[in-house]
Amino acid sequence: MTATISPPGDPMTDTQSDSEHARARALLELGRGAEAERLLRGALAQSPEDPWVMVDLGRALLIQKRVDEARSITADAVNRAPDSPLVLYIHGIAQRAAGQEREALQTFDRALYFAPEFADLHVQRGHALHNLGQPGPALESFTRARALDPEDAEIPAAIGGALFDLRRPEEARKAVAESLAIDPNCADAHRINALLDLRGGSSRDAVASSRDAVRLDPTNAQAREQLALTMKARNPLYRWMWRYSDWLDSLPGGARWAALLAPLFLIRILRAGEGSTLTNVAVSVVITVVAISWLIEPLMNAVLLASPYGRGLLPTMTKRATMASLGFMVAALVAVGLALTTGPETLFLVAVGSALWAAAAGSLHSLPANRLRAGWVVVGLVAAVAVLAFALALAGVAAAAPLAFVLMLSGVAATWVVALSSR
Repeated sequence: MTATISPPGDPMTDTQSDSEHARARALLELGRGAEAERLLRGALAQSPEDPWVMVDLGRALLIQKRVDEARSITADAVNRAPDSPLVLYIHGIAQRAAGQEREALQTFDRALYFAPEFADLHVQRGHALHNLGQPGPALESFTRARALDPEDAEIPAAIGGALFDLRRPEEARKAVAESLAIDPNCADAHRINALLDLRGGSSRDAVASSRDAVRLDPTNAQAREQLALTMKARNPLYRWMWRYSDWLDSLPGGARWAALLAPLFLIRILRAGEGSTLTNVAVSVVITVVAISWLIEPLMNAVLLASPYGRGLLPTMTKRATMASLGFMVAALVAVGLALTTGPETLFLVAVGSALWAAAAGSLHSLPANRLRAGWVVVGLVAAVAVLAFALALAGVAAAAPLAFVLMLSGVAATWVVALSSR
């Protein structure tokens, strides 16, 4: 959604005779944010209190992905025009771009007080609610927007997204079909179609729809990440693991935790009958499934990293997590190889610990943003411990054993912390 529509009663152009501002507006419609910014800076120097210049400068900054600056300048515009729905609308978009969904929701609610018939406000409010994990209220906002603007193809696509999260696939497909009937080139509609196919259809169709979404909106980070997801899901094992994870996300909090911790309890129960061949096989199967569920994400990301096209789809943080995971995997393989050939048994502990940290590091990008920095600091420290334990084990120093044990225990803890924190 772009801020090109003025709600009723908003004096968009009454005070904007300045030619620089008018030319900047035209550049904004073309998506040329940097050029528009230069003109708007000049206009703002001439009229430093003009909220309309400020809000358009905010739009120019958003086009350039300079989110914090956009949020700051649009906040200044709100201070000068606190009752303007359009100013509030653009400020809310800037807040959403900065990840401040709750603050944006309050801003949109305030704007709707002044312009309840402004369809885009209802759409943005719905997106904020959806990102806050409230697809039901989001659906209500999108439905209200649809009634106000039935010709906007993005609105039924947004309805389809909310219905997807509400697990109402037939209604979601109907909404997406309505969107594509209005505009066959609606990128969001193709993106939701891909998710529906990924959950219950063909992985080939999911990839095709994701490719269409990226083709139609190549700078959309969400569409690019989803194409990466559907490409990984061509692997049947990954696809079934993803569907299991998707099913877990549908469970209430308590049930989700119980399902996540079930393998631990199952292993403990099975070990009560230790000695039986069947029991040993069952324990091995459970451990293998858990290991696959932890390692398949970084392994599939590594496959994407191997191709230039796939590499371009992965976000920077995902690439870093994958590289860290591969580093720990290599360390684990080297430790096992040396343990089998040269004999220091402590290297087996180093290998197990490194393998566990490979799983944890590979999913580090899924942590909440406020925990990422701490996560990387911990990974760096653990890598240093692993190198030290490896060197001491090779040298036959007794201190290697406790270090390797710490590496292994911390790896067990880290895998569960990452798994539970990302839910």
